Amino acid sequence: PWTSLFWQSHFWMGMVLSGLLLSSTAAQPLIGHHPFVRRLHVATNLVVALLLAMQAISGTRNLLLG
Repeated sequence: PWTSLFWQSHFWMGMVLSGLLLSSTAAQPLIGHHPFVRRLHVATNLVVALLLAMQAISGTRNLLLG
């Protein structure tokens, strides 16, 4: 975990995921009232799902190869 590749991929992607998940949680009260916020929430969750899949695939690969 001390190589530059780790800090470039897993650390920063994890920080982005944390920020997206926190913003999604913070928007919960607005989702039912504003259609734009609802669409933004859905789009954000799709991005989060893709990033989580990338984390899972690359993390498993790194554990098996490393």
